[in-house]
Amino acid sequence: YFESPAKYGEWLGRSHAFHRAIEHQVRAPAPGTDCGTRSADNDVNSGCRILIEQDLADLDLVPYAVDVADMGLPKLAPGGSSGLLAIRYVVEGSNLGARVLCKRALALNFGPHRGARHLADRAARTSDWRDFVAELESLRCSEIEDERMCQVAKRTFDLAQAIFGRTI
Repeated sequence: YFESPAKYGEWLGRSHAFHRAIEHQVRAPAPGTDCGTRSADNDVNSGCRILIEQDLADLDLVPYAVDVADMGLPKLAPGGSSGLLAIRYVVEGSNLGARVLCKRALALNFGPHRGARHLADRAARTSDWRDFVAELESLRCSEIEDERMCQVAKRTFDLAQAIFGRTI
């Protein structure tokens, strides 16, 4: 996706579709779950979708119209804080590659002020992954919640594969 500005634009559109699909499906955590999370977990995208929209506008592109139900994309069904942690696990993990992708975008003349705002933002968040892993390791989750987290994380990966691997 980083061979040309046009291919990069396609990748941006798909990234936006992924974040939008997550936002559409994520609901506030159910009260009374055994595995608590901080309130920021409700915003698993941390503004990424908005930055991608600005990047798309820089390239004179509009976001893809993606309806999770119409496209038959995997349903995340987070169902509570453990599910939100699983989605956040995938989103935070994807940020680890942002530094590499940011360099590739720079080679196409896109950067933190034009076309690659979201990548620059993600690349600058070096401690987020370590902080998130520490938070995960400090939680006392039941076996059922651990299994639920694994299921929701897999569905989140499936969602990404479905969006990046299909014609939109």
